[in-house]
Amino acid sequence: MFADLGLEDPEDLLHKSYFVSTINMVVKRRRLTQVKAAEIMGISQPDLSKLLRGRTTGFSIDRLLAMLVSLGVSPHISFEVPAKFGRPGRVVMEELPHQEKQEIQAA
Repeated sequence: MFADLGLEDPEDLLHKSYFVSTINMVVKRRRLTQVKAAEIMGISQPDLSKLLRGRTTGFSIDRLLAMLVSLGVSPHISFEVPAKFGRPGRVVMEELPHQEKQEIQAA
């Protein structure tokens, strides 16, 4: 999508948009005000407002990831090494289905 628009770093923009969309979803699910969500994430409410409107300049992938973690999101990162190398790899992001955690008691 961003590549079609001729924007610089289209993959970075795509990843940031996914992170921002997830931040927005979590804020809504937790029924947080922008003020409270910004406080949890360690940013100002005006910065959160800009971010949620798609203005990601000044927000690195690392910073957005840290914001998600502060909201209670647990990112899962995995690497798939192909049997044969022939083309560049790709980044895949998806929301995992909610699973109840089970505590394992030591015997």
